[in-house]
Amino acid sequence: DLQLQLSILAAGCPDIIVMQELDRFGRLSRALKKLGYASQVSGKTVDYEPPHLQGHGGVRCGDAVLARFREHLLEAGHTFLPKTGSTALRLLLERRGLTEAIIAAAEARGVADHVVDSSTRTLSRKLFEGLPGGSAPLLLGAGLADPAEVDDDGVAVFWRENKLDATEMRVHFAASGLGVLEVRLRCKASGRSLIVLGAHLRSGGTPVDEESRLETEVSCPDGLAPLVRSLREEVASRPDE
Repeated sequence: DLQLQLSILAAGCPDIIVMQELDRFGRLSRALKKLGYASQVSGKTVDYEPPHLQGHGGVRCGDAVLARFREHLLEAGHTFLPKTGSTALRLLLERRGLTEAIIAAAEARGVADHVVDSSTRTLSRKLFEGLPGGSAPLLLGAGLADPAEVDDDGVAVFWRENKLDATEMRVHFAASGLGVLEVRLRCKASGRSLIVLGAHLRSGGTPVDEESRLETEVSCPDGLAPLVRSLREEVASRPDE
């Protein structure tokens, strides 16, 4: 936390910070709060809780689970969009030596088919994504005292609360699984509005990787580029804001 705070101070305390691959949102939001940064929509007061604790899931879990996840995010108003079933969470649990204990807990609760890769007897790629009952019983059963201390990674937006207010948050999902976090801020001094987007495209440095990103996450009908164009049109239609 101290290292992050010093990095922010060294960068001149920017008005807005957008992070990707952030897997400690709860902890870091508290650290940045001490530097005057907010990360929750105005009027929302619910404490942050990692979505995996309730078994929330993304696109690959189907429309019903995705709708419940979206509702959860908007109701809480924390400007963080985690990638459910993330590799980051699975690797963290493996590094802590919890794999066998989680598998045993999953078998005891009858959910091993969801959590365990039977061919390798390791944690599955989807892990807790869309898991009925959520991850908390399994993590507690595996000996983790506080299941909320581990989280999926994702994108987050922070802002200087003495200068900006967050008036609204939206989340967008592409069929490819890409999630886009949209945060609408208002300048306290001028009253003018600003839209901030956060997204994390797939990795890979080859031309094939870049072509795949463009086709499935950027230029596709539900991708990032059409979203940006639609927001630009919306802003242009309301020049006084």
